[in-house]
Amino acid sequence: MSVSACIRLVIASLLLAACSPYTEPPEGPYAGVLKRGESVTLAEPDGPFTALSILYRQGGGYLTSTEISSKHLLYRDRVLLDKAETMARWPDIAQPVYFASVVDNTDTVVKLAYEKNGAPVLGKLNTGADYRATRRYPFGFPMAPGLLYFPGQLWPGFLLRAQPQAVVQSMLPDPLAGPHSLHANTLASISPDGAAYALVNSEDAPSVVMVVDAQGSHRDAIALPVTYLAGLEDSRDEMANPYQRLWDWAGKALSWRRNAVGRWEVRPVFADAAPELNHPVEELFLDEQRGYRHCFAPDNAACLPGWRKAASSEVQQAFSPGYAPPFAYAPLAPAQAFGAPVSLLLFARMGLGGAGYTLQLDGEPGAVAAQLTARLAQRRIAYVRTDQCPRRTDTVDKCKALLMQKFSRPESQARELEQLISSMEGRPGVLFILSQTAFVVRPGEQGGSLLQTLLRADFSRQD
Repeated sequence: MSVSACIRLVIASLLLAACSPYTEPPEGPYAGVLKRGESVTLAEPDGPFTALSILYRQGGGYLTSTEISSKHLLYRDRVLLDKAETMARWPDIAQPVYFASVVDNTDTVVKLAYEKNGAPVLGKLNTGADYRATRRYPFGFPMAPGLLYFPGQLWPGFLLRAQPQAVVQSMLPDPLAGPHSLHANTLASISPDGAAYALVNSEDAPSVVMVVDAQGSHRDAIALPVTYLAGLEDSRDEMANPYQRLWDWAGKALSWRRNAVGRWEVRPVFADAAPELNHPVEELFLDEQRGYRHCFAPDNAACLPGWRKAASSEVQQAFSPGYAPPFAYAPLAPAQAFGAPVSLLLFARMGLGGAGYTLQLDGEPGAVAAQLTARLAQRRIAYVRTDQCPRRTDTVDKCKALLMQKFSRPESQARELEQLISSMEGRPGVLFILSQTAFVVRPGEQGGSLLQTLLRADFSRQD
């Protein structure tokens, strides 16, 4: 045989080896449940179950080989579930319960496996819309021993309870869906009997809480001062349970009570006594941290007396036909704020997120703005009126110098605040910016004046 022929034979042999399929049979104690090309990299037995980490080599040759990892779950040495993308055991409970992400046609579903009466149970979780997960917590966040919380992305989510011989799923009702939603869809606390839920609008900085029971009946929303529960760096920690700090806070800041008709409600609890205020409605716009410690819902004993729910006709007369916010109140006796009679007080969603109060007054906007300015000066409260900012050909950083002067702000403005200042350019009314709130004094739709909260935040925090 010539040298060139030998070389061609060697090359052909190498190519054949490079492209040859993997044909070795499985080996080891789990060979009976494996297919060709599969090997076990980790076996975790737990009672009648064994979780297997599988590596499948496809192709076999060094030019075309690929490796695919998956999870198998055995029940008494028989395959109960295979080809799972991820799998995890329910932590911190004695009964072995397993979660697994499995591709079903083109969708990824969550399977649930456990033992009941000496037999395996394999079911599929009703996850509804997308739920939130992190790298450390792919299948729910531990809220208590035997209780997992699966938060929804834009909905309240659901709870999973481990009980003897059973796993029970409970969908959390949305307390207020539709155009007037306050986005209070994060679970903060559960009533002592487990029949009602307190939901807030943020796990990092709650500013509103709503109570809803299992049947979907909700109480009036309760406003809270914006409370930052963690630093910005802490909120980005993927290895921490992002809801634990919320639950710890709620255990101290929210107290469960039954109202006059026996339904659960929560009452805010503060470290110090709420200050006595001569004009609590005015305080909503003068000091967010003090003013929002008071609420006005007539059905909640923790709220201020002297208010009733406003009729829809009153609201539509002041605003427009068809406008029906769910939380509108009117004083039982004549009341004044900023030198004008109070007509209505609304608690509603703000355009840039969160919720805040809107006050309807029977007075001219100019006179109300002048009274408000005088109150701020009298209290020596730092503020910026955007109509006093220097005129510019554009609106970018229009009030930057004044904001830095009044609040010692860093050079970088909060994105929402800058957006708000720009959006008010050319619109009627005066925008007031305080250290933790921004609101506009503008003409009412049907006369009078509106003080409308547009943003509540600590404007000294960097983005």
